[in-house]
Amino acid sequence: MLAIDGFKANISQARELGHLYKALSAIITPALNVDDLLRSQIVMSVSALDYFIHEVVRQSMLAIYDGTRNAVPGFSRFQVPLVEAKSGIPISTRAV
Repeated sequence: MLAIDGFKANISQARELGHLYKALSAIITPALNVDDLLRSQIVMSVSALDYFIHEVVRQSMLAIYDGTRNAVPGFSRFQVPLVEAKSGIPISTRAV
């Protein structure tokens, strides 16, 4: 899945909270406060953007690693702890 597809799906869910807020505001008493839906909408929107940026970076790093994209300076500076690198190597390819 492309990063933009995930972003569009996530931002669509955030927009739905705005629609829910409008619908509830029209039918409930002012004594009930549904403003938290709007705050949740903002949080979900920021989260969607964060996901998008991380996914673009992840996909780009994998493309550089596969050799289908030219390396950028930040790629060589990216550090991964050996424990994490080891956990990412399938057992069948590890030396026994």
